[in-house]
Amino acid sequence: MSAGEYSPATRYPFAAKNEASMSITGAGRACNESTGRFTVRQIKFAANGDLLSIDAIFRQFCDGSKFPLEGALVVK
Repeated sequence: MSAGEYSPATRYPFAAKNEASMSITGAGRACNESTGRFTVRQIKFAANGDLLSIDAIFRQFCDGSKFPLEGALVVK
């Protein structure tokens, strides 16, 4: 994965190989169908492939809803 926009994104792990996917869950809640997009603004990996840091924003629609879940993921 590298910096850039990933759209459309479908539910992980059901996307086809090399297609963008995501699955944002929590508090015992999840989507049966998920669509949306995400943008990786910055990402860094160690030499062995471990994730060191990421800065990303996302927009996910769950089960056909017109109201998205929007947020950011920042790990430094």
